[in-house]
Parts: sequence; structure tokens; C-alpha cells
Amino acid sequence: MQSQPSWSFYNIVDMDIDMCDFEFSSSFTTTDDSSDVSSNPIFFSSFPDDVQFVYPLEQYSPYVEDLDAFGNDQFSGVELEDVYKWMEGSESGSPLEQHSIEGSENTFSLHQHSADDENERSLGSSNKYSETSPDVSSVVQPSIVFPNDDIEVDNQLSILHLLKAYGEAMENGVTELADVILRRIREKSSPIGTTVERLAYYLFQAMDKQGDYLKQESFKNYEAAFKAFYQIFPYGKFAHLTANMSILEAIPDDVETIHIIDLDIGDGIQWPPVIEAIGCRRSLRLTSISWNEGSFDSVPTQLRFEETKRRLQNYAQSCGVKLKVEEMSMEELVSEIAKTKKRGRGREWLAFNCATALPHLGSRCRSRKQVMEFLEVAKELINSTNGTMTLGDGTGLEERMRNLREFGSFFDGYLLHSHALLESVELQFPSHLNEARTAMESLFIAPYVSLNACFRSWEETKLGSSLESGLGLKGLRFSKENLLQAHEMVRGSQYEVKVEDENVAILNWRGTPLVRVSTWR
Repeated sequence: MQSQPSWSFYNIVDMDIDMCDFEFSSSFTTTDDSSDVSSNPIFFSSFPDDVQFVYPLEQYSPYVEDLDAFGNDQFSGVELEDVYKWMEGSESGSPLEQHSIEGSENTFSLHQHSADDENERSLGSSNKYSETSPDVSSVVQPSIVFPNDDIEVDNQLSILHLLKAYGEAMENGVTELADVILRRIREKSSPIGTTVERLAYYLFQAMDKQGDYLKQESFKNYEAAFKAFYQIFPYGKFAHLTANMSILEAIPDDVETIHIIDLDIGDGIQWPPVIEAIGCRRSLRLTSISWNEGSFDSVPTQLRFEETKRRLQNYAQSCGVKLKVEEMSMEELVSEIAKTKKRGRGREWLAFNCATALPHLGSRCRSRKQVMEFLEVAKELINSTNGTMTLGDGTGLEERMRNLREFGSFFDGYLLHSHALLESVELQFPSHLNEARTAMESLFIAPYVSLNACFRSWEETKLGSSLESGLGLKGLRFSKENLLQAHEMVRGSQYEVKVEDENVAILNWRGTPLVRVSTWR
């Protein structure tokens, strides 16, 4: 039994009209009278009436401007001592003018685009990892065409060189120089500038009072921003669609109850399509894992869960589905499943769902320790119950990046991923709504681009293994229908879907991985 969803989704083609109704706060230029503004997002008081969930067989054709890249000239990297001299002296004598542009390694890629008569540069839109070397920076091919605005391009290039030099200074332990470089980068960055300028701003915004105020102002519009962000961009929809279809396709015919264990159910936005697909012939259990560590925001965790539970149960009732929503710790889950098996309830089938670092989650992202604990328990229970697991990962850390042992090379790869994320937001967003875009970036992109997030990723990288490689489970092959749905979602855009090892689907932006979804059994 299927029911028409009780909410509609924004029409992507008419996004310019829809977003004009969001009424984003207009003041991001002063820090006066901001002490009473909560720095934490609100939760939805009801299921968002205008947020559509991802259903199979729907047609997707996200609007993305087709911007061509030009240029193929190389420019060289900047040595640390040159950067230091550059910052001490005038910029007219920058190291860029003093180095040969031939045969350079350790550089970024720049492209010129045309959008609304503005020139934009792009980092690494065609970057590839070397098959023989894990050094990201040594294989990124740079290119550049200078626009007419010499001042603007000089700022772009100086930021790129400063970012490169910062990574090298940190790698070599030259913290004094790194601090000097950091200050120069902050002077040149802007939350309303080009992609490179915004990348630099969000990377270091935690150290900026203006950045903190911008985040507080953006939280005033959290609900509207979340609705629009989930609608416009495919990051969350891609992860939810592929995971949901994998779960539904793997359900055995003879089970009576489907039991889905979610790492963090959040606002529950992933599960209405599954509720509809289950129908009235089977019952559904949704278990969200609770953690001892504090909640992500000022809303108490239990209050947030109860609100999500109410919305999901109301929706299940409208679909004629028997649904039980609960929250328990990992220890309680293991004990509960053991008791269930002992009582002989063998017709309950387990599906584990783990989503981490997906952009729409913003700062509500579980720690790697929590994720690893969840995956370890999932592996043990799947092996004993023949269940399945879906893993969505938005960190952008490919397996080859995890072999890196030098911070500078890792930092290059981190910048490429962060730039691709920001660029995908910019080029898929109406240009006359830049203020709304800034609010969304502050809420949902900044947590993954910040320097703190970079250092956390670096520490995880040094552990030497990805979440996928440590599972110890068999890959569950994606069906052709599932992949067809994913390809259809991004058809006509500059996103693309790639498949690895038959059980890993990757959402790329111009060749740069943004989201990975894998399925296991």
C-alpha cells in the first residue's frame, strides 16, 4: 500500500522563485546585538511540509550552468622562504613572477569559467591520483587563463600559494611561519567572494569573530536553509536513495519485521520512502543509537528524538504501516537482539545504516570513535543474523589519501575536496541569491571545510585504514536499477556517479569524490 506524500518538494527548475520566500536574515556585516542569538540549530516542530523525500523512479535534472574551462599554461609552486620574503616585502615582487612556469609539481589547478559575466577559478576539477605514488600534489595538473581583472587574479593566485605554503610549513613544523601565512590568508579571504576566497575564509573562520557571528545569523534561518539545501544539492539525496534501495532489495521474502538500526536518525528525513515501500504486509522497527557524549546542539537529545519519532509514526499511520521507533545504546541493542534470538523470533531481519560527514548534517556529525563502534557491533550482528549494512561517507578521503604520511600532500587533497564542494554549491545556486547561499555554506559546508575538521581528518588518515576496509564484511552488489536511479538523479549536471568493486557508488563533482555509499552483508 502506498500513500501520496503529505509534503511537496521544491521544483528545481523554479528554484529562483521558491527560494525568494525563505526570508534569510539580511545582516552579516556587524557583530552588534548578537549575544542573544543561539549558536545551535533548531529542530523541526513538524515534518517540513515542503521537503520532498527521495523516491525511486522520480526524474531528476538539477539545473547546473554549463561552464567551460579554458587554459593550459603551467605555473610553479612557491617555496617557503619565497613566501616569507613575499609577505615581508611588496606583492609586486611576488615569487610567482620569479619562478619558471615550466615543469612545476605541487601546484593547484585553475580554470576560468564564465557565469553572469564573472570570472571564477577552479581548483583541481580534473585532479587524479597517481597509480604509482600517493602524493596528491605531485599529480594535479595546473592551468590558467588570466582574466582582465589583474587585481582579482593576483588575489586568487596569492591565496593558492599561501595555502600551499601553509601546508608545507605545518608539515615541517615551522609554526611561526605558518601563523604569519595564516594571518595573510585571513586578510585575503571573504565569505562572499570567489570559490577560492570562500575556501580560505571557511578554512580559518573559527578564528574569526565575524565568522562566529555569520554562523549565529545563519542559524536563525536553519529550517529554511535545511529544506533548500537538501532540495538543491544531491549529497543527501544520493546517499539516501542508494542506501534505501539497497535495504529494500535485500529484504528476504520470509521475514515479518524489518529492523533498521540507524547510527543517528536525526530528523528522520531518510525513512519515509522506506515506510511507504514496506507497506502493510510487514512491520518496521527503526532504532536510533543514543550516545553518552553530549548532544550536537542546545536541543536536548531526547526531546529531539521524541519529535522525530512522532513525525515518523504519524506518517507511517497515514501509510497503513505498523512502525515502532525507539532509541537505545549500543549495549542495549546487543542485549535486546540476543534476547530476541533466544526467544526464537527468527523472522526479524536486521539492516544497519551508517551515515557520516554528509554535508546536510552540518555540525551534527558523529565522531570516528562512535562510527567505528557502531560498525564493529554491526559486523558481529550481521555475521550472526545474515543482515545487511549501508555506509554513507562524505569525508572525501579516498583510499590512496589514507596512505599519505606527509601533511602537505594530505592538505593538498583536502583543499581539492573542499574546493569541489564549495564550487558545486556556487555553480548550482541562483547567482542573485548569494546571501542565502552564504547562510547555507556557513551551516552545512563550513563544518567540513574548517581547519579543525582538516586536522581531525589528518589524525584519522594516520590510522591508515578507511571505514570500508576495516569492516570485514562481504560487499553487496548494487543492482542495475539502483545505479540507474542514481545516474538519473544527476543527469544533465556536472555531477557524475561512479562505481567501484560493484558495491561502492561514488558521487563526483567534476572528477572529485564528494560522497561514497557502500553496501555490505
